[in-house]
Amino acid sequence: VMKRPIAFAAPILIVMILLVIPLGQLALGGISEKYLPPDNSVRVAQEDFDRSFPGFRTEPLTMVIEREDGQPVTDQQLAEVRAK
Repeated sequence: VMKRPIAFAAPILIVMILLVIPLGQLALGGISEKYLPPDNSVRVAQEDFDRSFPGFRTEPLTMVIEREDGQPVTDQQLAEVRAK
C-alpha cells in the first residue's frame, strides 16, 4: 500500500463516488402535503394557503404570556400552558 498509494486510493475513491451518485437526488424531509394526490382536499387547501400567505409557511408561533398582577411568569406556569 505504501509503495503505490495512488494505485490503492484511486479505485477506492472511484467506488465511493459511484456509491454516492444515487444519493444526489435524495431529499430528506418531514411530513408534507406534497405526498398527497394533487386533487386531495388537504393538499389543495394547503397550496391555496401558501399562495395567499407565502411568508407564513414555516414561521414559528410566538406566544406572549403575561400575568394579571404584572409579576414574571414562572416555569411552572409555562409548563401548564405547554401542557394544554
